[in-house]
Amino acid sequence: MTAPTKLTTAHLSGGQSLSTRLSPEEWVALFAHASVTPHEHDTTWIPLDDGRSVLVQLRHVVYIDPPAGWKPKREPRLNRKSQETEHVFGPDFTPE
Repeated sequence: MTAPTKLTTAHLSGGQSLSTRLSPEEWVALFAHASVTPHEHDTTWIPLDDGRSVLVQLRHVVYIDPPAGWKPKREPRLNRKSQETEHVFGPDFTPE
């Protein structure tokens, strides 16, 4: 038996809610991609909890409820050389 899929709930501007199988990280990637594409191309197929898929315009998604107990992934840490460089030049340094 497989572990149950944790569901996120997408709330749309029209008042509807969709239970989806996408993780919060996948939603972030979708929004990031939509932010750099023209408005006409911000539609994507979203898998629902019942196995169906629905075409959603991302600009109509108001907010996402993550599953209960969800914790964001940790950011990768800097290695020792990167930490030394940041200490010497500061976090806002650009080599230009």
